[in-house]
Amino acid sequence: MTESTVISQFDAVVAKQPRKVCIYWGGDRFTNADLAGHIQRYGTRLQAGYEVGRGDRVGILLKNCPEFIF
Repeated sequence: MTESTVISQFDAVVAKQPRKVCIYWGGDRFTNADLAGHIQRYGTRLQAGYEVGRGDRVGILLKNCPEFIF
């Protein structure tokens, strides 16, 4: 039996409904697939540029914006 995590649940939603809008920000719309892509790119940058690894914690300081979610 596989462990259910937030990540595995999100991956399942993206697989089932990639074009469903999940973030409305002003006139911008982000789909589940958009969100997954942004998360992947930010994660890759953190791993490559800052040597952030699994289990590491990262703090962020942003105004309210979609990037806060990514």
